[in-house]
Amino acid sequence: MKHLLQTVLTTLFGIYGHAAFPQSFDNLTDPPLMQYSPTPQTWSFIRYGNTPVNYYTGTAQADVLLYEYSDPDFQFSLSAGYASNGFLPQRQTGILGLNWFLNCGGTITREIRGLDDFSPGGSNTGHVNGFLCGTIPYDESDLMNLSLGHYSTAAQAYTDASSHESEVDADIFHFSFMGHSGTFHYDGARQVRIYNTQGGHGTYRIEMTGCQSNGEHSTITITTGDGYTYVFGGKESALERMVKGSLGSFGNYQLAVGPANPVVSWMLTSVTAPNGRKISFTYDGANHGGTYINRDTKHPYYVTSFQLGNGTGEQMPIHHRQASITRTTYLTGISVDNALNIELTYLPKGCYDINGTPTPGDRGYDGTIAQELKKLDRIDVTCNRETLRTCRFGYKVKNDRLILKSIDVSGTGTYKMDYYEKYDYPGLTTADIDFWGYYNGKGNGYDYFCPMVIANPDRDMNESIGLPYRNPDWKYSIIGCLRRIEYPTGGFTEFEYEANRARYIVLKRNYPKIEDVVTPLPDDPGTEIPGNMPAQYGAALNDYSTLFRDSDETGGVRIRKITDQDVLGSFQTRSYEYMADATHSSGIVLHFPRFYGDVRGGYNIILPLLQYPANTFDKSHVGYGVVREIFADGSSVKYEFNNYKTHPDDYAGQSRIAIIPNLLPKDYPVSNRIDFYDNILREPNSHHNQRGKLHTKTMYNAQNEKVRCEKTSYEYHDSGYTAYVVASGPYAYSVRKPIGDYRVASRTAIDYFGADSLYTITKYNYNKYGQPSLTMRTSADGHCYITEIKYLHETVSGAGSGTYPLDYPAEIAESSQPARQSSDHYITSAAKCEYTRINNMVKPSVISKTKLEEPVAVSHSPVPPTPPILEYVPKIYYDSYDTKGNVTQIRDAEGTLYSYIWGYGGLYPVAKIMNATYSRVRLAAGLPNTPLSGGLSQQQIDNLYAIEGAYVDIYEYKPHVGLTRHLDPSRKESRYEYDSHGRLTGVHDGLGTLQTLEYHF
Repeated sequence: MKHLLQTVLTTLFGIYGHAAFPQSFDNLTDPPLMQYSPTPQTWSFIRYGNTPVNYYTGTAQADVLLYEYSDPDFQFSLSAGYASNGFLPQRQTGILGLNWFLNCGGTITREIRGLDDFSPGGSNTGHVNGFLCGTIPYDESDLMNLSLGHYSTAAQAYTDASSHESEVDADIFHFSFMGHSGTFHYDGARQVRIYNTQGGHGTYRIEMTGCQSNGEHSTITITTGDGYTYVFGGKESALERMVKGSLGSFGNYQLAVGPANPVVSWMLTSVTAPNGRKISFTYDGANHGGTYINRDTKHPYYVTSFQLGNGTGEQMPIHHRQASITRTTYLTGISVDNALNIELTYLPKGCYDINGTPTPGDRGYDGTIAQELKKLDRIDVTCNRETLRTCRFGYKVKNDRLILKSIDVSGTGTYKMDYYEKYDYPGLTTADIDFWGYYNGKGNGYDYFCPMVIANPDRDMNESIGLPYRNPDWKYSIIGCLRRIEYPTGGFTEFEYEANRARYIVLKRNYPKIEDVVTPLPDDPGTEIPGNMPAQYGAALNDYSTLFRDSDETGGVRIRKITDQDVLGSFQTRSYEYMADATHSSGIVLHFPRFYGDVRGGYNIILPLLQYPANTFDKSHVGYGVVREIFADGSSVKYEFNNYKTHPDDYAGQSRIAIIPNLLPKDYPVSNRIDFYDNILREPNSHHNQRGKLHTKTMYNAQNEKVRCEKTSYEYHDSGYTAYVVASGPYAYSVRKPIGDYRVASRTAIDYFGADSLYTITKYNYNKYGQPSLTMRTSADGHCYITEIKYLHETVSGAGSGTYPLDYPAEIAESSQPARQSSDHYITSAAKCEYTRINNMVKPSVISKTKLEEPVAVSHSPVPPTPPILEYVPKIYYDSYDTKGNVTQIRDAEGTLYSYIWGYGGLYPVAKIMNATYSRVRLAAGLPNTPLSGGLSQQQIDNLYAIEGAYVDIYEYKPHVGLTRHLDPSRKESRYEYDSHGRLTGVHDGLGTLQTLEYHF
């Protein structure tokens, strides 16, 4: 619903238009929380929903539109989205099969960092409260300086002088809904920090309510800058929970006893417009009352993921894996004002993703805890008991995996899909995965899970890969990737892939070894001064050959070529190259899993310390700094992105403090490698949200000559931070977490004409809410054109406190500055919008423009300049509105009146009357000041045409389909006909047929 600013602008200017010794140090982290894996639907929606996938990750994407809805208050769509970088076999397939997800509605989900923010102190956490449960607020600088008090040996909590214990690492929440996306967490003062948005970070208002006895919040409400309210959760059926527990005997997942399973996702349950109109979302979810989950549970709401474990040979392994189970929920219905209804129907999936039934006692028998989930069978859109749209989904099951084969959309036709399936799909418990979780087909035994070792001769404690069992192999990770999609019109798109490849990898080693660049790190030899720690074992770029000597291949696949062909045989090909230069890939591997040992019940299990990228929301394991898109005629586009080489993480401002005092070298596992234990688990200040931003786009013709280059620079709107603490060896380290949006600061466009070129530079300024406030465009001749925007909250006292919607513009001025002259500029046009409050809605009342005989000079001396006094002339008066906020009377500058009658519950105007006041219109038609439930009666139409001097247009509609009848001021009639799919088939007037349309797909 982010259309108000654009609408008003158009009107204004165009009227009407953990520790290093894990088995000996205390650890408050609950490992299952760290290993939570979101459901495939939620993960895909958060990561790919609403946002195009760029070339930075080499991700192939497709989207099938299922239904699109639009009215004056709401616009949304349902689509089937596809995105994949390769096959991740340890995850169950989702409601639309492998790699597909339903893109609609919205979700808030979270990464649980350390303790659950909502967990009260108890036996589960020692006696430390979660971040938002009764902990004592603190200043971020005190935490960054480690001056708050005594820190626990896991560095997850501190104790102040009053013996209050507080967690110091807040959970991170991610939201995605109806064109909005972003991230938020709470700072030490318990104030919400919102960032990574698409703009206007400060215009979001987030509130957590529905606090339960266990401290968790069941409801999250987000209010956007345009005044719309989005409610997430609230009902148990609209919550996804992590199911706490662990594997007991083979094939049994024993549920944990104690505090409730934490909420990990809140589903969108309602959207309310400022006028009170509402969209409601309903879900199907259910709890399971048993103490175990196994093959007899029969619960289609438990989604299972596996991560392999063990491999050290030091203790007799049992399970060799860790399971993550999430209780999911299914979207079953969407209702717009209880008038238009969208029903989603599900059926049993028909498979378990385990590829057979292992024999009891066999190591693979743990896979039988996986449940038969549901698949989306059909979607029906209805209004007034009439079906407007039906979508049916066709599947196949291969090797116990659900694969989407077709989508039939009524009125559009059938989409058909084909996939790369040279090899069979393995089951959930396969050991055939590479370091990043992708299938590698090695035929691995479970004992070879962790082939990384610290070799005896290496006194620097640097890991090396001893055996090749987890090396990547893209010939296997490609299985399940979309090969071809055929369209109802007869055309198709084909996808070709290749291995992800890298030149660099981010590792923690004694010192980085790299050819031409070293990430800057603190080089102090190791004092106790805050911010000065040894450089050894810090995150830094290393040559990829440091670990992988024989290949530059890394996990997963990337898109190599896309071919589009239409029904007539015309085609377009796009090929992709990911090279930094003629011989080197531009890829950088950003994440490499580390592991820690955990002794449970007398056996050892190895768990990833860092989650696989498949379980995180805003990171990919590989990123490409340069990608070239080459077209069939030889022309190309070169994309260059911020990456780890240009925007590395750092350790600036970090402090450390001993949390295990008086530790001697003999107390370390390897006494001569103290630096390793002191630093290996320290974390850098992450700058991942700066990476992946496109900074240069260069277009070349078929002769490889530059045609155009577009350069983009970025900056933080807020240089502040929040802090958290990690432990390594006997030390606690503070770490910065950025909280600012990283957004466009300027764009430079260069057009090339042989040896000549022309530059256009555009600079952007933002206000404290992150809204665009000033744009300066300097053309090739040096002339500067300036647009300034002031918002209602900046011009009305108290408006920023929630009194008025924050997105509403109040003043817009356009000015210019001639080239090579003084810094003075000249206002060429300006407009302002005044507002009024009606039925608790804020609506425009007057739009005015300046009356300028000639441009008005604005001197920049003194500074700041004194704004000139401008004379504004009203251009449009919005005199009245109905109870739903629809305008009912408008006057233009000449005094001409336009009155409107709204029908069908306020969805459409059913009459426009020129030269008559709304009060006169109401009297003639006998109308209340509320929209009609349908259209006008014949008597009302006759009465309107009888108004002396008025020009009347009458409109009738088939709701949510289109206009069916129009009467112009002379009562000339036009009729519009539609087929059962809502497609226009004919246009008729009183004399006959004007137009017919036929559809042949």
